[in-house]
Amino acid sequence: MSRDSLEALFRKVEVQAYNRRFGGITCADIMSRDIISVTAETPLRVAWRLLRRHSIKALLVVSNHRHVIGMITQTDLIRHSDWDANRGLRISFRQMARRVIQLERGQTGSVGQVMTVPIQTVRQDVAVAQLVPLMADAGVEQIPIVNDDDQIVGIVAQSDLIAALFRVQLAMALEPLERGRATLSVVE
Repeated sequence: MSRDSLEALFRKVEVQAYNRRFGGITCADIMSRDIISVTAETPLRVAWRLLRRHSIKALLVVSNHRHVIGMITQTDLIRHSDWDANRGLRISFRQMARRVIQLERGQTGSVGQVMTVPIQTVRQDVAVAQLVPLMADAGVEQIPIVNDDDQIVGIVAQSDLIAALFRVQLAMALEPLERGRATLSVVE
């Protein structure tokens, strides 16, 4: 058996274990339904303002039919704002402030010119356990959730997934107490 085959088998077993442990929790159960999205034609300065106003790191880019076509992040916008990659973190605060002001005031262009494509989507009936390896291994921070017509219905962020897994763990820990199996004894 090759190393790749063994790794694929391990991932399959891992997902099955998550499914068994976390039951029938689906993406629809934990997704955020408040979606802030833009179109490819949205001006970059509008996208920047939306990111800042809502304190989020990314916006979904959708078509007129609500199909996910990309994502635009703060990083995409900063890169497009004439960032000097060779200078990296040595940039002064004043230079960084100028670039942010440039983003807010006059950055030209549209979201479609700088968005990240393609974007992985997941159906709303998929078990959240299947998101764990995707987010952990691929470094995905949020996943758009779509319906059977591939239209956006929500988004699951890493924080949503962690909160759901924590609630399941907590419920499992409290279950013996609720059934009266565990007792607390105080020894003096």
